[in-house]
Amino acid sequence: MASSDNSVIMRSIKRQTAFWNQINTTPIHGLREKWVFPMDDFKLLLDEGELNPFSFDPETHAKIYLDFCRLNGFLQDELFLPALPLTAFPWVEAICGCKVYYSRRSNAIWAEPYMTDLDDLGKLRDYKSNPWFEGLQQYLKILRDKIDGRCPVAITLMRGPGDILSALMGPEKFIFGMEDEPGKVMTLAEVCTEIYIETWKAQMAIIPPFNGGYCCGQLNIWAPEKTIYLQEDSSAILSPRLFREFLLPFHERIAGLAPHFSAMHTHASSIHVLREVLTNKNLKCVQIDIEPEGLKTKDLIRDFQAVQESGKCLMVQGDISDEEVELLEKELSPEGLCIFIVRGFGQT
Repeated sequence: MASSDNSVIMRSIKRQTAFWNQINTTPIHGLREKWVFPMDDFKLLLDEGELNPFSFDPETHAKIYLDFCRLNGFLQDELFLPALPLTAFPWVEAICGCKVYYSRRSNAIWAEPYMTDLDDLGKLRDYKSNPWFEGLQQYLKILRDKIDGRCPVAITLMRGPGDILSALMGPEKFIFGMEDEPGKVMTLAEVCTEIYIETWKAQMAIIPPFNGGYCCGQLNIWAPEKTIYLQEDSSAILSPRLFREFLLPFHERIAGLAPHFSAMHTHASSIHVLREVLTNKNLKCVQIDIEPEGLKTKDLIRDFQAVQESGKCLMVQGDISDEEVELLEKELSPEGLCIFIVRGFGQT
């Protein structure tokens, strides 16, 4: 395998550990120039319409991943590319009771809202009997066994309580519910957080350590202990007050499962709630995506500095030019800084 040089792996692990400890004297760098996203291959195997836990073939996923690593390695500059269950899929939303559909024409997968009565917690409370809960674990077990220790394995993307609620209720009902029925929304958010945590625990019980540690999901960064990673794309349509009141308490609980190795993914479109995110005392790292459309690197420098001033690690990700890298390295402290360049980022 192209990344089999153990000395290179150990040097990267040492650098990534220094990142978490914020003692690296130069930024950590990642570079992804190509990656065969499994959905490109699975789309020919999926049936149109509603999906079920047996719609996917984890063995095919493992083969795609291992074939890629044989040619390219699983090291992307100083970061790892772990194998994880298909990320372009609403796993936790399905576990919470949503039906999931696939469109071959648009190559899109989505969760269908079903919660018309905010008092109806039946599907949520029965999540462990939901076939998707077991299906995700079986997917991960097969992926783990086929990888067989040759490369790191990680948990899938699970998003966050707000994203899950938005999927269950629909974005409009989610927003209005916060104002019209705040108590019920808080109860739902608490149950969704419980399901998120139990789904995380179930996956972590399956994943073997890699060189004594674990990869932090889609962040591609290794840590010497178990990690946890969340995102909250729904925050793009929330005010700072709503984010603080309805989501932050649950983010603190989730990050508290691994407070020294916890991370949150954000977009530049959610930068208006960044100050609220930074008040999460259990959160160790903030990742901010720079998208092709919207705020540019130069526009976000002060926000990047705010992350570092809060004492948290910072990962900046996007199709970042050499000039932008120079700007980041000039304006930011190298300690606890990771710059992850993804060529073609945000393109479909």
